[in-house]
Amino acid sequence: MKRTRKHWLSGVFAVGLSAVLAPGCFDLAGFDDFTFRPSVNMRLSASQPPDKLDLLLVVDNSYGLADVQAVLSQTFLDFFNRLANPPCLDINRNPVPVAGPLVECPSGTARESPPLLDIHVGIITSSLGDHGGDVCESASGDTKAHLEVGSPDQSYQGSGFLVWDPSEVLIPPGDSQVEVLVDRVSTILGSLDQQGCGYEAPLEAMYRFLNDPNPYETLEVVGAESKLSGTDQTVLDQRTAFLRPDSIVAIVLVSDENDCSFVDGAQSHLLTTAAPLPDSFNARAACALSPADPCCTSCALPPVEGCDTSKDECDAPLVAHPNLRCFDQKRRFGFDFLYPVERYHRGLTSTTVVDRDGKEVTNPLFEKGRDPNLVLLTALVGVPWHDIARRNEAGQPDLLAGLDASGEPTGGVLNADELVKLEAWELIAGEPASYVLPADPFMIESSDRREGKNPVTQTAITGPEDPQNEINGFDFEQEEPGLPSALQHACIAPLPTPIESIECGTNVPNPMCAGNLKVAHAASPGLRQLDLVRRLGPRGAVGSVCWAQADDPEADDFGYRPALLGSAQGVGGLAGALQNQLRGQSCVSEQLPLDSDNNVQCEIVEALVTVPGECNCDAPARRRSGDADAETIARARADDFANPEWNCFCFLQQPQQELDRRACESYASQPVVNEFGGPVDAWCYLDATTNPPIGDPSLVSACPKQRAVRFVGDALPRPRATVFLDCP
Repeated sequence: MKRTRKHWLSGVFAVGLSAVLAPGCFDLAGFDDFTFRPSVNMRLSASQPPDKLDLLLVVDNSYGLADVQAVLSQTFLDFFNRLANPPCLDINRNPVPVAGPLVECPSGTARESPPLLDIHVGIITSSLGDHGGDVCESASGDTKAHLEVGSPDQSYQGSGFLVWDPSEVLIPPGDSQVEVLVDRVSTILGSLDQQGCGYEAPLEAMYRFLNDPNPYETLEVVGAESKLSGTDQTVLDQRTAFLRPDSIVAIVLVSDENDCSFVDGAQSHLLTTAAPLPDSFNARAACALSPADPCCTSCALPPVEGCDTSKDECDAPLVAHPNLRCFDQKRRFGFDFLYPVERYHRGLTSTTVVDRDGKEVTNPLFEKGRDPNLVLLTALVGVPWHDIARRNEAGQPDLLAGLDASGEPTGGVLNADELVKLEAWELIAGEPASYVLPADPFMIESSDRREGKNPVTQTAITGPEDPQNEINGFDFEQEEPGLPSALQHACIAPLPTPIESIECGTNVPNPMCAGNLKVAHAASPGLRQLDLVRRLGPRGAVGSVCWAQADDPEADDFGYRPALLGSAQGVGGLAGALQNQLRGQSCVSEQLPLDSDNNVQCEIVEALVTVPGECNCDAPARRRSGDADAETIARARADDFANPEWNCFCFLQQPQQELDRRACESYASQPVVNEFGGPVDAWCYLDATTNPPIGDPSLVSACPKQRAVRFVGDALPRPRATVFLDCP
């Protein structure tokens, strides 16, 4: 990473921003770091730490997902409790449980992070129908991305979502007991009838609920085209009620298959039909060599001028079972009828999106000032947990004692920084844009049996004639070899209790089955979801939908705890990222420059709009800007998402006294006081990688690089402010 003479670093912990984060060297806890982009000004953080969370669960409701939904319910209790009622910690960071979020900590202890007292929880499914075809006719085949309420209705006042309201500020109050709210979540998940369309579209369902400016009401096939009409007012009304402009938005996406988000208003219905596809849907020969080749087109289209068509087999019988119409479309059919993943990346990061008429319009997710950096995605998808677990001293995946970036045996899954460093993205996702397959053969989509070994564990892919392997059991033979109907599994997960299942009612060996009993859940590679997580960088995290174990609910490797909670200490995971924001700090990827007195050689400037003549920089921890600050302010104004109406720039200050610095660096709870009881108003730098560490290492345990900038007391940026860090 090359440094220029002057650069901006960026990250975020709070709400009320008017901009999105450009790549820099700051990140959210548990997520990937950025790279330098010289000569581009970047934001560090903004506003007070958030006190609201809008949590959206996007859950696969197709057949066989009851196992996943049950384990998700069990894990969700610990995850939600960690946010709503975090433990109190003593001086040695030992947890002391407390009865509720409004209960004060015992003397000598402080909360791990401020309890979240205002949370919305919404649940939608991945089932959006067959896009004009004829293979998904059940009532739940198209849930339209409407919020699921359970039976009977579990939502708050018929709103469609659940409300956490322990302070009872609402009339009538929302839920005030964690167990009650989580039981409602479990009831909703248990009520999903598993009859959703097999063309799972979790990415498009997420987009329709959060981003689509004009979700269609009806889709009708007219001739060769499908036509969209009307506006789904239910989605718009539910979105408006669910999302608050000053909240963090966290999305947990759960699916055991690759995303199949067909383009609506085109010709997707030609694929989503139970009838065999015509031979003209064959791909030309160039596609087998490289789908990126300009000569790779469908036989249904005229050949590209100058391309050799002598090896094309356009009249060959086309084998394409209705279950397998989504995967590897460009290579198999010469065209791709799925929305590009960039659509969803833009939906979660950009202030504008393109509507169904092709016009660029305001992104509803950000139209009221939400900062895109406060939109986080965790995807639980088909990927071997062995590929994404932290690794122990022997280099083996270890969810209980794998080493973090500082060499501590924290366990849990790799954060995004570690995924990059260990080249795990190439392992699990390959290079989708250039059609490079994943290096792990277990992650290659195929209906045929595959060959090779997992590069991390050296586990070989086996067949039904061999002993089962620990990752996916074995690659199976198709029930009808001439018409394959299923993809090979990326991974399997043992069930705590075997159950009877029609999936096990055939004579074909199945790694999920022991006789007529289902003993494991399986998932195929979730490549499109992984592609989105990778693109999101610091705002994305990945977990395996194939849990390591579901027998011991108290263990750190139970269910989805590694991805949602990290370790017992809250290291990493979605909970760690959220807690880090609530503490009023922003993780740092680069080591900041220090002078001999450990003062950081950087400036932090707070930009905001005030009433003319009322730019108050006289409060503690602030100073007015001077002539020497003109260059810094000019770079702030040049930010891609700068507010042209900014008329107030205050510079936040570091501690003026050594005892205040020690308190900022070491005392977990806010407000911070020094050893004499005096309030501390400042920002400070924490770095556990130095010798000795700067500050208490536990305060940055959730940061990938073990570094952070922390704001305490009156140094917390004001509401609606945007904050920049400028380092020479």
